[in-house]
Amino acid sequence: RGAPTPEETPAAAADPKECAARLEAAGRLLEAVQRLCLVPRPTFRDALFFPHASALERLLALLRRAKFTIDVCVYCVTEERLVAALREKAAAGVAVRIVSDEDQAFNKGAAIFKTAAFAYTVVDEPLHEGANGRKAEGEREKRMHHKFCVVDHRILATGSFNWTGAASSRNCENILVSSEPKLVSAYSAEFERLHAAFSRSNPVSTAAAATKLQAALRGRAARLPPAMGRAQSSQGAAEEKVAAALSQLLAQAPSGRLSLGACRALLQRLNLRPVQARWLLHTATEECCELMRRRGRRRGAAAEMAALLSSLGSLAATLESDLLMPPSAAAATLFFPSVAAREELCGVLATARHTLDVCVFTLSDRRIADTVLDAHKRGAAVRLITDDVTAMNDGSLVFELAEA
Repeated sequence: RGAPTPEETPAAAADPKECAARLEAAGRLLEAVQRLCLVPRPTFRDALFFPHASALERLLALLRRAKFTIDVCVYCVTEERLVAALREKAAAGVAVRIVSDEDQAFNKGAAIFKTAAFAYTVVDEPLHEGANGRKAEGEREKRMHHKFCVVDHRILATGSFNWTGAASSRNCENILVSSEPKLVSAYSAEFERLHAAFSRSNPVSTAAAATKLQAALRGRAARLPPAMGRAQSSQGAAEEKVAAALSQLLAQAPSGRLSLGACRALLQRLNLRPVQARWLLHTATEECCELMRRRGRRRGAAAEMAALLSSLGSLAATLESDLLMPPSAAAATLFFPSVAAREELCGVLATARHTLDVCVFTLSDRRIADTVLDAHKRGAAVRLITDDVTAMNDGSLVFELAEA
């Protein structure tokens, strides 16, 4: 309600310890609101659709941004420009790891054995073979069918895009790019899970690739810790710089409230990342409390506290508008094979009330097809785009849906 007048200010209110305690409580409240109601705003977002010349260039530009790590998990790798980009980053000291499909690694044009020369490359476990050299009775074909990449544990690229010439120049494919921490964390965990499982028994290891793989492993072991060390040291230096700038700015606050413009200028100058927003507010609260303690007991302490509190509000408002956002109510990350993931996908489809647009390579899952049909029966306008060849395959449910 603004700064109290001298007549309204009791002696206790001018106590710097009391003022600092109030500021600290206000800061904790703001931090709690941000933690419960807001998430970091993605600093990097894009949607790539193929075939399009600029789409591949934007994917290459993403790989070239890497400073520390590139984790690639794709079904098939043949596109030479993407392989060349990975090779260049590996030569520059970036730790590159690749997970791919075992069958695809031996296809004509596959680049997996080339990548073993500079990246720690593993493939999924082959099918268990029977006595006749064929897959064991009752065992169904399986694939490492993911198509995603994580750069520096900060940027995710995921979608239908295989790293092949056909995918970049002929096929209808897509990639969603995001730096949203929750998504990046989920995909990083999936990569680590697969990489650990396949590394135990199935690194790329034909006679031709074994020597290259060993050299790549030695090089990666030598360069990964320094790279991550650089990341940690640069982060510490950045936070010291931010804290110093914040202290200098808040020192002016007792003489008048900091404007939203001044707060925004500070954020732009420091180039803060969204994940640092809560840390910044916590640091600002501590600095305000320290300012109050240093000013000692005097009649203007309450007015100065009000100015500092108002400045904290300006800073919090700027953080919320520029670096944070409300969490998405429908955000979810699903990995297959998983019965639970399948049910959650059907649950999302079941929420359709007005429209349901489906664009998939093939549709043969009865549970999913029935969920789409149910949406149609409820009155939702359902549209389906699929591949003409897979639509004719045994088990395809496309024509059944078309008849409905």
